Amino acid sequence: ANVHGVRDPFLEVGKSTERDYSHDFYFVGKLVWQKGYNRLVPLLKNYYRQTGEALSMEWFGSGDDANAIYESTQREVALHNIICRGQAVDHVELTNFKTLVNASDSEGLATVTLEAIAMGKFVVIVDHACNHFFRQFSNVLFYRSQSEFIGAVQHAASHQPNPLTDAELEGLSWSGAMSRLVDAVRTNQTRGWLDNFASNALARVMKISSSKLFSNPDYAEIMDEVKREREGRASLRSYQVATT
Repeated sequence: ANVHGVRDPFLEVGKSTERDYSHDFYFVGKLVWQKGYNRLVPLLKNYYRQTGEALSMEWFGSGDDANAIYESTQREVALHNIICRGQAVDHVELTNFKTLVNASDSEGLATVTLEAIAMGKFVVIVDHACNHFFRQFSNVLFYRSQSEFIGAVQHAASHQPNPLTDAELEGLSWSGAMSRLVDAVRTNQTRGWLDNFASNALARVMKISSSKLFSNPDYAEIMDEVKREREGRASLRSYQVATT
């Protein structure tokens, strides 16, 4: 899951020193309860109970549960400041929002979270195994409880995100993703499943961004190692057959 990068336009936004945040909180994703809305709504209700404030957010996306989610924002006073845009957008265009709130804990590596970090925004996410990769980025605000969620939201509202460092930009890029891929291939733990790696993980990455992968100088070395591993296994199987 960590073999993932973002498109260059997101990084260009993150490098920019001109920030014009006219809106605070938002989320981009399919309007289905399992994408985190089922966890976000209780957090927002508690936020209202504890602060007396209905948090203002905009939700972008469409999906099977769009009507039910929209109706929930109309019924609950705590959700009255939620605007359901009900439309798909290119995330990179939402430069005027300062903080992404993503309550989902069901994704191996949430692309929308990675993109928001790359644009230099704050990101409020749950402290969960699926989000541990994001610990290396300074603008990520984790929460483990409803009270910590309130603290993270209030911090984001009253502060400005840190400028992205060169190391953070590299970690978000496809170049950084390919470096992590190379490191994974070279570890002893991966030797036993190189065949599956070549046919599954590597194929998936090539499908996502083949031009980025092929331009990586270590790609040829990766494939040579995979080829040698396969040839070694084939020779061993031939020997075993010949001697039985």
